Amino acid sequence: MAGRGTHYEQAFEAMLQYRQLRYVPINQTRKAIAEETPRKSFDFLVYPKTTRKLLIDVKGRKLSSIAFEQGRLGQNWTTTDDITSMATWQRSFSQTIPATNCRAIFVFAYWLYDRTGPLSTTNIPKTSLANTVYQFQQREYIFVVADLNVYQAYMRPRSTRWNTVHVSTASFRHMAIPFEQFIGTN
Repeated sequence: MAGRGTHYEQAFEAMLQYRQLRYVPINQTRKAIAEETPRKSFDFLVYPKTTRKLLIDVKGRKLSSIAFEQGRLGQNWTTTDDITSMATWQRSFSQTIPATNCRAIFVFAYWLYDRTGPLSTTNIPKTSLANTVYQFQQREYIFVVADLNVYQAYMRPRSTRWNTVHVSTASFRHMAIPFEQFIGTN
């Protein structure tokens, strides 16, 4: 795990190991070919205890601890290439292994960047989407899931110059699920 991916991906992988979930990290050094077209690879193929396999693209974002303590989440933008690639991978996996139901998701890994010590979660509203803090290499993270199909239904252009999209704060709060809760239901 050391040296592989960003610190967000490393923290997520450490959390997968802690939860004893079976997974395969995907080599990001080259674009893979899906449906005859080079596509951006996802980050992890995760095998939860249920039959549904998860194709996970980790999106690292910073989040202030004040925003977190107020129950808010950070930015949720991604590129149109990420959307297209994840949709292609979901389709490819579903066609290749028909007996397996694959689900493409984004995991927004929020690093609580301005904390120097342990975070007190006593003031975080009980309805907060992100109610689990994971510590990794003296940093604190929360992991929030956005299902690709739902994200696509709510996404709006963010920047035409950078080919990015996002979901409004209200819609994202409604659709996002803490990873721990998501993995327990899927």
